[in-house]
Amino acid sequence: MSCNTPINAGQAHYVREAAVHALNKWVTTGVASAPAPRLRIDTSGATPAFVLDANGNVEGGIRTPSVDAPVATLSGLGQEGSFYCTLFCTTVPFSAEKLSELCPTHARFVASWSASTAAAVTGGYIRPADASKLVKAAARSSVGS
Repeated sequence: MSCNTPINAGQAHYVREAAVHALNKWVTTGVASAPAPRLRIDTSGATPAFVLDANGNVEGGIRTPSVDAPVATLSGLGQEGSFYCTLFCTTVPFSAEKLSELCPTHARFVASWSASTAAAVTGGYIRPADASKLVKAAARSSVGS
């Protein structure tokens, strides 16, 4: 199966794992998690549209390291092609110039990624066990090198 653009490489699976964990906690203890923040939507025009940040990612919502310390623009809007491509949306990697502007050093990238990961854990959107995997992956990456 081939899509026109790479599929969304965000950490949605980690967020789903945290959601299942929170649901289990709610069912077994009666303690519900806090509501998640909503994506920002501009309703001033004829058609509502997501509010995008300087990197092309939607503002608001549950934040993961791939959105807060991005190396690409991630979209939850489907792409042309098969159902699979439509379902899993898109990732558009940044140019080398933009990446070096955002992540001038590897240490800075890892620090930003780690801070975003910690915030997601605090918010209950990523489990601590998954957070350690994300931080290790950032440390092993070549971003900012």
